[in-house]
Amino acid sequence: MVYTDESRIICRVLDQHPNTTQKRLSFLVSPTLTAKEFIEQVSTQYSYEKFDLVLEINNINLNEHLNEKLTSIGIELKKQNILKLSPPSNSNSSSSGTSKSVMIKKTASKNRSSSNTLDLKQSESHKIVPKTENTQPKMIVNDAEITEQQQKINRGIAIETEISSDLIGSDDDLALGASASPTEQISNSNSPPALPALFDTPANIYDKPSSSTNTFRRCNEFSSSKSSFVGLVNQAMTCYLNSLLQALYMTPEFRNALYNWEFDGTGESKSIPFQLQKLFVNLQTSNKLAVETTDLTKSFGWDSTEAWQQHDIQELCRVMFDALEQKFKNTKQADLINNLYEGKMIDYVKCLECETEKSREDTFLDIPLPVRPFGSAVAYESVEEALKAFVQPETLDGNNQYYCEKCNKKCDAHKGLKFKKFPYILTLHLKRFDFDYQTLHRIKLNDKVTFPQQLNLNGFIESKGNNSMDQTAAAAAVKPNIDIVSIGSVESAVKSDDCSTTDSVLDEEASQYNQQLNSHNGSEPQDDDEGIDMSVNGDCKSLMSNSTSIDSSNATGPFFYELFAIMIHSGSASGGHYYAYIKDFESGNWYSFNDQTVSSITQEDISRSFGGNGAFKSYYSGFSSSTNAYMLMYRQQDPARNTLAIKEENFPPHIKALVEKIKNYEEDDRRKRERESEMLKLKIYFKNPMTRIKTDAKVFAISDSSLKEVLEDAYSRLKMKSIAPIERCRLVAYDNPSDSIERSFEDMDDEKIGDIMYKLQNRLELLMEFRDENSEFEVYHIGGITTKVYQLHLDGANVDIDGPFEVRAYEQKSVSEFKLAISKKMNLSKSKMLLATKRYGEKPTILNDEASVKSQCIYGGTKVFMTLDDSDEENFKSAVDEMDNILTLYFALPNSKKETLEKLSIPSYEPSTPSSLTSSGIDTVDSVAFNVPCSSECNSEDSSLSDSDRTLVDDSNLSTMQVSPPLRSIRHYQTDANGNDETTYFFKAFSPNQSSNSSGSNGSIDSGNENDDETTDATSESQKILKVLADRRMSVNKLKMKLQPYVKIPMEYFKIFHVLAAQTENECTQLSASLNTAFKDEERLVIELGRALRKGEFKVKLYYLNVAEMTDIEKLPFICDYILRESAEVGQTKREILAHIRGLDEKYEKLTFEKTRLRKKSWKSPAQIYTDDQKFGDDIIITVSASPDIIIQELPNEEANLKDFDGEPLNDDSKSLFVRQFYPSKMELGKWDEIMIGKYSELKSILSKLSGIDVENIQYTKLTRSFVNTSIMQIDGLPWFDKPASMDDNHTLSGTPDGSVYLYKDKTEPVKRLTTEERMEISKKENAITSTTSTYSPRRERGLKIYLDSPKKQDS
Repeated sequence: MVYTDESRIICRVLDQHPNTTQKRLSFLVSPTLTAKEFIEQVSTQYSYEKFDLVLEINNINLNEHLNEKLTSIGIELKKQNILKLSPPSNSNSSSSGTSKSVMIKKTASKNRSSSNTLDLKQSESHKIVPKTENTQPKMIVNDAEITEQQQKINRGIAIETEISSDLIGSDDDLALGASASPTEQISNSNSPPALPALFDTPANIYDKPSSSTNTFRRCNEFSSSKSSFVGLVNQAMTCYLNSLLQALYMTPEFRNALYNWEFDGTGESKSIPFQLQKLFVNLQTSNKLAVETTDLTKSFGWDSTEAWQQHDIQELCRVMFDALEQKFKNTKQADLINNLYEGKMIDYVKCLECETEKSREDTFLDIPLPVRPFGSAVAYESVEEALKAFVQPETLDGNNQYYCEKCNKKCDAHKGLKFKKFPYILTLHLKRFDFDYQTLHRIKLNDKVTFPQQLNLNGFIESKGNNSMDQTAAAAAVKPNIDIVSIGSVESAVKSDDCSTTDSVLDEEASQYNQQLNSHNGSEPQDDDEGIDMSVNGDCKSLMSNSTSIDSSNATGPFFYELFAIMIHSGSASGGHYYAYIKDFESGNWYSFNDQTVSSITQEDISRSFGGNGAFKSYYSGFSSSTNAYMLMYRQQDPARNTLAIKEENFPPHIKALVEKIKNYEEDDRRKRERESEMLKLKIYFKNPMTRIKTDAKVFAISDSSLKEVLEDAYSRLKMKSIAPIERCRLVAYDNPSDSIERSFEDMDDEKIGDIMYKLQNRLELLMEFRDENSEFEVYHIGGITTKVYQLHLDGANVDIDGPFEVRAYEQKSVSEFKLAISKKMNLSKSKMLLATKRYGEKPTILNDEASVKSQCIYGGTKVFMTLDDSDEENFKSAVDEMDNILTLYFALPNSKKETLEKLSIPSYEPSTPSSLTSSGIDTVDSVAFNVPCSSECNSEDSSLSDSDRTLVDDSNLSTMQVSPPLRSIRHYQTDANGNDETTYFFKAFSPNQSSNSSGSNGSIDSGNENDDETTDATSESQKILKVLADRRMSVNKLKMKLQPYVKIPMEYFKIFHVLAAQTENECTQLSASLNTAFKDEERLVIELGRALRKGEFKVKLYYLNVAEMTDIEKLPFICDYILRESAEVGQTKREILAHIRGLDEKYEKLTFEKTRLRKKSWKSPAQIYTDDQKFGDDIIITVSASPDIIIQELPNEEANLKDFDGEPLNDDSKSLFVRQFYPSKMELGKWDEIMIGKYSELKSILSKLSGIDVENIQYTKLTRSFVNTSIMQIDGLPWFDKPASMDDNHTLSGTPDGSVYLYKDKTEPVKRLTTEERMEISKKENAITSTTSTYSPRRERGLKIYLDSPKKQDS
């Protein structure tokens, strides 16, 4: 806050009365006031009849110095003077005592209107005026009743109130009371009195006749509580639409005219006026917090994608008005838009010699006002200033002279615009979006631009015969409730560049005084002052927002306007958010319409929307806010036209019918939602026995639906038609987390699904089952459990196993009955059936037929082993003990057809003979076993084999790999180095849809034959599932070895993946781990083709570099993935790479060992050069987490690998630099060159030899890694050096890594000055180059269109 007079005094009054609610008051007073005058002014803010006012610094009671000036008593200028207000020292004594406390005479006019006083209840509720027992708060009297002496005092004082902190939660609760502005000290006795401390905003002049008296109240009565208005739902990015719709809705004349339009009933969904009318009716009558706009946007021809496109609100206003005009043709509302929003202006050219003027009349719907003058960095201060600049004529002179027909020559002339008529609803568009010609980007101008709430535009209209600027009295008569003199004088007195703040009054000044005060007296902590608003808006600059423009306030005419809508944009030029501040004409209150939320706001909020540093900022922020007003709407003050919106009871008949229709629709919708709330949201599962995949479908069923109807719906959603007819399908109660079935529903097809599900434990899940054609469904009774039954085939020393089979058991039934269930399920005889279980850490137990299932410790998921073979119990127990380690796995097999393998260069699997196993004398699996740490690199390999995978298979390794064929025997033996029996692991594989025990070989499938396709061709391509029963103690690597005959490719050419949620996969890389730790029982796995990394191998990407062909150092061609071996020499690796890539592309066939080298690719650019004698892993760091990408570089000649630029042999000190010449006169870059510099090489000399530029004219600069692609327009501004540079005497060059980029130029070459068109062309080309690799892709903005007669068409 800025003082209008530096000689003012700050007096801070601290109330010492007990139980007071108003502890502190700050007064800004004139030093010429006497103590008596000051005490009388203080008394107006308190209800005490007597009090002492004591100056704290010298303990002087002002009551004892009534006729002395404040400065003579000890009150000092430019300091904060503390005064204590306390009860009089003799308050308990007789009134005839000698106290000099001032007695304040309180008088009130008996005829005073009730409107002139504060409502006591209102005052008490806000706790603003202090109360004492049996004392009423003092009322603020009318100006007419204030004495001349009191007026004089008022003009010399400004008051700031402070309210007890325990009554206020935050500064925001004070609303407008949180800031105040000083009034001016006016010497003219004829001037009206200053605004009173407490005030009320003027009542709407059209609601009721204006009164000569005003009702004053606290500003913070405007709270941000919920309003009675309805918000609009943001579809996605339709905030711009919502803001405009609310502004149109809150325009009574527009709303009423729309209500008077009657829909003909044709094309309801495509009728924009009808949908807009229906939306307005919803906004006025709905009980919802927010209503949808989808019906309106559909009438625009928009689809759902338009909801994700944000457009300019001013552009939308234009397009919508055009659409409404088209739809309103041949109706009574045909001229609605023109009558409300159309103004007229004159486009003229006036000769300055003969003063002949040529003009034409144009119309406008809004006035676009630039925020800044063209080419200026300073914004217009106010809307009035921008309007004056808008009509300021341009002088046509010099080469741009105007040809005057009357003068018959070219003359100087004025070309400009003049307003002829302003519209009834005036729309001002603040052009905050601009184009920066330096950066060639769109920008947003966040400068502060003030705008008044009362706008006089009569000064912009030429009046014939009278000078409109001299009609002050008439103007005052036209503008009711506006005091031009007082408000104008205050505005003229208060000049500050940044007075629109959110901080308390006197904060800035008080902080200076506080520092001085604290330096003298540190006993009292400084509290923030809370002010009584002495201005209209609560800050000095915002006085303009409630006043008429000073320069045009004297102009008379009809064009007085009242602000009622502010469209605010928050964000940048690339995107943001719109919302609106809109005034309700009926109540006079302002509200914020922010999509779904509608809340009341204060005048301070409006002043914040001016923009600039003072708007919507944090306390310590020094940056301009991006939230500011973008479009303003004013309504002309015309009692003949001003009206309020039609009330619901006064709706036209067709609108009442529409309201009834909407209510009926909402009632039907409510019932529908209630019905849907009663719907069962079921999840139906299905276990595919072929693919071993569990799928699910969501079914929404009404509670009254039958079980049969739900089955039909689920059958369709799960696509069961290809598996079984619906007659062979049923639903059973199911619990997915425990994978258990609760019961089946026999003879319940016609019962209500709601009644059925209500009786279940899991009321939301069912399982779809199907049966074979000649079988029957098993009945599932409540209380059953699902067991896993394995059948053991005992044949001497060999043991085979089948299963698991899911058999339902009941805990209370006997084991004998459980055997009967097994025999029915598996179609076996129970006469010789033996059952056994094995608990962890215990020996197997044979089940007792007479005992109950529960007593035998059989629960859900328990493994139960069964045999029918004649064998003693001990042999059976021994087999159970061994087979308890069996793990069931399901593998999805890859496409291993011959043509697929040939295309990927994958060899077919060739089983070794049994004799080769014994002759080798070693564990053939362990000889190739390795453990690859899991990493993101190994988990992200492609499912198909890459070119590098094909190449990097060492033939020597393959020749030594010997694998075991799939034997029919159920045991596989491995031998140690001495040929002794080491371990026996069970392994068995077959197709799950084939009966494993139906063949003569115990169900095992011999897949060792190349032509044996039983495991894969029995089902469709998507159902190639292999079921494996394997010992859980087996390693993953051994499992892969045993899977080779079934996958039909060698084990190192396929990988195993876990199937995770959402069908994602994760490779199993811990090959030495056991199956028990790597997999879960009955897990579904996927086998994919691909080269598995061995120990010491690392996967990298290989790129190609040829400097002569290079255009962008960060865009090198990718060749393929490659696998590096640890400890491999760079030279040998280069030979292998060359051998591999020659077959990939013709351009690599000419590469030779001598004319190529390998180097590291760092981030995007070439880096360190690898010498042929280095080794990966030893000299070159390479790990799983830090394996570098490799570049193979083609050299121009063999010497490039041997000598530097000066012809010296390369050594460890040699550096590789990429250089490029810059041509300032052309704004171009030359071709790339690579130079090798030695320890004693000099950079400028090399560049001079390379380019032909004299050494003394060479300048160079180094580009950092992140600025390799610096814009050509910015290169000349880089730091350039011309001093010699060598690694021997230049620290910067010696520390430069391989692959660094240097630019050089001829310093005598002049710099080309680019035109705007050339800048834009260069920027366009550079953006086109970088856009292909940019990580940021800005959303393409579509053109805003409203389709009147046809649905939305695709943009061409």
